[in-house]
Amino acid sequence: MSRLDGSRRAELAAALFLLVFAVAGYFAVPTQVSGWVFSMPGTTDNALTPTFFPLLVMVLLGLTVLGVLVTTPYRRGEIPLLATARDEWRRMGLVTALVLLYIGGIVVIGFIVASMLFIAVTALALGYRSNVTLAVTAIVVPLATAIAFRFGLRVILPAGYLGLGF
Repeated sequence: MSRLDGSRRAELAAALFLLVFAVAGYFAVPTQVSGWVFSMPGTTDNALTPTFFPLLVMVLLGLTVLGVLVTTPYRRGEIPLLATARDEWRRMGLVTALVLLYIGGIVVIGFIVASMLFIAVTALALGYRSNVTLAVTAIVVPLATAIAFRFGLRVILPAGYLGLGF
């Protein structure tokens, strides 16, 4: 294999980071997701556990990353990651920090409140200024999601230490 240029090394580094995330996520999901076993209408008697879809996402992410790792040495040209402007890096860093705070917030204050705050703060930080639309979205989307999971899928989303959930 020939030496990898900076673009390929950056692509490999990003792929390895995502692979570690997928593997760690796969093992962390069972500790983060709780609820009842549920059956999907029209399926057999085999029930799905609440961890099924998050685990599936981690497996698919891992397989996608493995595909990137295998094909990276064969690609040419600069990847968009290296052409990203400094201002765009700041925005990505801000969103990454907000996502990490959101993940921690889910554990502490619960899915509903953390999601409301995440939607509002992220939208404001990225320059969204329609306050009425933002307030409605920040309130309705987390509540509707929690209700759909609780009563539709019978999956209990984290209530946090405050115990705010369904």
